[in-house]
Amino acid sequence: MQAPKSKLVAGYVRKRNALTKHQIGIRHRPARRRRTESDWWTPVAYTEIGTKYKFYSPSFSHQTITYNIAKYSSHSSWRSSKMAIYYVDNAYYAALEYLEDDDGGDQPARAVIPPNPLDLIDKQTYICRKSRAVNLMSLKQICLENVAQNMDSVWCKDFVENWSGQIMLYFLGPFEQIAGGCVFELMELLRSKNCLHYRYLPSLITGQFRCEVNLKILNLENCSGMKESNLCLTLQNLKRLEQLNLRNTGISDNILESIGSCTFPLQRLQVSDNEKITNQGVSQLCNKHFAIHLKAVSVEFTDVNIEGIFHLLESLPKLEVLEHIFTTDAVLNWKLKYRDEVLNLRQLKLDLSAYTNEELFTLVMTCKQLTDISFTSSAAVTQDALLPFLDMAKVSKLSSNCVLIPEISWFMHLGQSMTHIDIGCVNPCATQIDLTIIGSSCPNLLSLSLRNVHMVETSLKAFWNLCSVPASPTQKY
Repeated sequence: MQAPKSKLVAGYVRKRNALTKHQIGIRHRPARRRRTESDWWTPVAYTEIGTKYKFYSPSFSHQTITYNIAKYSSHSSWRSSKMAIYYVDNAYYAALEYLEDDDGGDQPARAVIPPNPLDLIDKQTYICRKSRAVNLMSLKQICLENVAQNMDSVWCKDFVENWSGQIMLYFLGPFEQIAGGCVFELMELLRSKNCLHYRYLPSLITGQFRCEVNLKILNLENCSGMKESNLCLTLQNLKRLEQLNLRNTGISDNILESIGSCTFPLQRLQVSDNEKITNQGVSQLCNKHFAIHLKAVSVEFTDVNIEGIFHLLESLPKLEVLEHIFTTDAVLNWKLKYRDEVLNLRQLKLDLSAYTNEELFTLVMTCKQLTDISFTSSAAVTQDALLPFLDMAKVSKLSSNCVLIPEISWFMHLGQSMTHIDIGCVNPCATQIDLTIIGSSCPNLLSLSLRNVHMVETSLKAFWNLCSVPASPTQKY
């Protein structure tokens, strides 16, 4: 019977005596019988000391497997040695620990490498003496096991003894500087052992798990009872905050100073109805960091005056929305200083009766990117007041009070770009409005709001007909 080929593996063969070669062969040993010299097959290969061999096989586990290797000497005395097979970089390696030759004779010691275990399944006469497989743990797993066993005595001892039962925002524990993946694996390990206790959570919930990492929108409008020191600490930990609403929260310039020192990419800030906010606090937002990100600021009903608004326009070139009663005046003053430049404002609230036609033309030339206009008027205005806005083809949102209703024909000039229209009056208005003009002039209209107006009797039916899509006639062939 021909012996199966041996599996040559990589590794260094080491021995204590002066032998220069080891014979590598296949061992045939029937079950329950003493080994004899006849159990050896003719050696199929020789390996010099230090020679490396390498093979690829899916038959071995990725864990280390130890085989008992037998040695045969001229005196028929058997001594065991060990060879470990390792799995590294998709290859299997073997390391032979030692082979002793007690008599020092001429016959070289024979080291047996068992054949592939899969080759022995259908060959009952071949026996591969394999010791129990050892599950080796990685250094990371050993560390996690050690931490899990010492949670009470070491890792959470300080919190349980000194901080347990106290009210706090969060606790900076020993796991704060550890990667979130490792902390998550530790929590899973504790859960699998039924050891994930409540007292561990304040230490285990690190910055990787708190909302401070991913929170982008924070709305605290009309909230009271907040300490500014706690709010400042919270804002400093929000690294990705984009929108912040602190309207009517009683904050002061200290909060704006804290916001100015933060590094989050804030785009929208709402701090209206806070009387303690002044020009000094607003100036904290006028730095290079916020000049890149900040697009909308609302400071209505605060102690900020026209100087503070002008400073915002001057320092924040990407500002699109600036809500304040002095915004229009600040825009006119800005144009006097920067004659050849334009602003990036997209939204503007305007009292038509408070400005001359020349000033309105200046506003239009300064804010060429306007898309949202809100008209108000404390007195009746004529169609001449709307002339400066006839060339603003980008306007898509329009809101107005009832004073402008007689000039509804103005929509015929901007109707193609109009998507949202809001017309209303505080008191019921007797002025008639014809929906047919709006329907025919604004084909892209998405939202229409009319409040306290009087419509022409036939206009609603005509408007409905304009909004209806006629069915295509059926053709017969």
